[in-house]
Amino acid sequence: MYVPSDDDLRNAIERLAVFVAKNGPDFEKMTMDKQEGNPKFAFLYGGPFNEYYRFCVEREVQKIHGPPPPHHGNGMGPPQPESEFMRRMNSQKEQLRQQIIDSERNLKAHLDSIPAMKEAQVAQAVVMSESQKMSQILANVNFDVAPLGAMLDQLNGGKCSKDLVSTSRKWIFEHCQTDQLREVVLTYLLSRVKDSQANDNFRLNVLYIINDWAYQW
Repeated sequence: MYVPSDDDLRNAIERLAVFVAKNGPDFEKMTMDKQEGNPKFAFLYGGPFNEYYRFCVEREVQKIHGPPPPHHGNGMGPPQPESEFMRRMNSQKEQLRQQIIDSERNLKAHLDSIPAMKEAQVAQAVVMSESQKMSQILANVNFDVAPLGAMLDQLNGGKCSKDLVSTSRKWIFEHCQTDQLREVVLTYLLSRVKDSQANDNFRLNVLYIINDWAYQW
């Protein structure tokens, strides 16, 4: 391949190659039609510098579009083994792709869990509010329901017996001598019934105690 020693000619070839690479063969044909017979553009039609011109065009095309993909076969021999660098890069790309998939899955799971989390938080807030309210009521009347609470805990823990129910009812009758205390204990019993930790048998027994107590009130 001959490279022009004349700077003006070399610059003209390289500038035209840039335009041809950007605008395509139609631009080259238009230039050839326009410059036909012009010795400065003789490289377009052949001659010693045509190969250098074609080289410049191909170089500019690769700058714009990237190098052409490698061709395996057609007399080019078998494909070359993957280099260690490409192997590492492909491995990293696969790891990154998997991380993206995992992140999207985790994000979806988190978004799906938000309603349930909010519901649980609201329920917990309600329980805490009820508990604080009950504690304040008991503190205001200076009334200790710990003995009754211990018996109710046994009822809720599975130790359900007529004697325990009877003992709980008896304690209420003996310690609730005023309307204010009766109202406080009734509120306490209802709060225990509404407790999320209360089982069905416990609720039935407490309601039985309340009904029996109300009947004899």
